[in-house]
Amino acid sequence: MQLYVSDFVGDTLSLSTEQIGAYLLLLIALWNGDGTLPADDAKLSRITRLSVKKWRSAAAELMPFFDVDQGRITHSRLTKELQKVQRQRELRASAGAIGGAATALKNNKPRPAFAAAKLVAEPQHLPEPYKKEGNLNLVGEQKEPAIMLDRIKDQDLFEACEAIAGKVKLYLQRFPFEADVVADAKDRIHRRGAAA
Repeated sequence: MQLYVSDFVGDTLSLSTEQIGAYLLLLIALWNGDGTLPADDAKLSRITRLSVKKWRSAAAELMPFFDVDQGRITHSRLTKELQKVQRQRELRASAGAIGGAATALKNNKPRPAFAAAKLVAEPQHLPEPYKKEGNLNLVGEQKEPAIMLDRIKDQDLFEACEAIAGKVKLYLQRFPFEADVVADAKDRIHRRGAAA
C-alpha cells in the first residue's frame, strides 16, 4: 500500500492524533480487505483499536472520508490505487508467462546436428596407408601402397595428383593417392620446374 504523505497530512489536518491513527488503521484494513469493510460499529472499533463508545464519537469525524453503500465501507482513492496495483500485477504476470513460454520454447528447441563434414580445418582420420618399408608378403596380386598426402602441407603435389586422378572432395584434408599417380605428379612438377 502506497501512502501519499502530503495528501494524507493535508486531508487529516482537522483530526486529532487518535483519529489520525484510527483513520490510518482503517485504510490499512481496507487495503488488506480488497477495498471493502463491513459498516459495523463493533468490527470497526476493533480495527481502530478503540472502544465502541470512542469509535462512535470518532466516526462522526472519520466517516466523511469513506463511502458507505449497502452495509459496506469503501474509500475512492484507495479503490483506485488497488485497481492500479491489480492491473500492474496482471500485466507482469502476463509478461512473465509470455517470457516463460518463450524461454521454454528456446530451451526445448531441437539443436541442429553438426554431422556435416568440416572444411579443411581439422585433419581427417583415414586408415593408414600401407607403408613402403618392410615386406607385407600379401597373397595374390600385390599393389603399390597408396601414399597419403596432406592438402595443406603438400599443396602442389596434392593438386598435381588431383589433376591426374580427379578432384578429391574439398572437406578431405588428407587423401591416399596411388603410388603411380604420385610418381606421375612428381614428374609433372619436376618438368614444370625445369621448363621455368
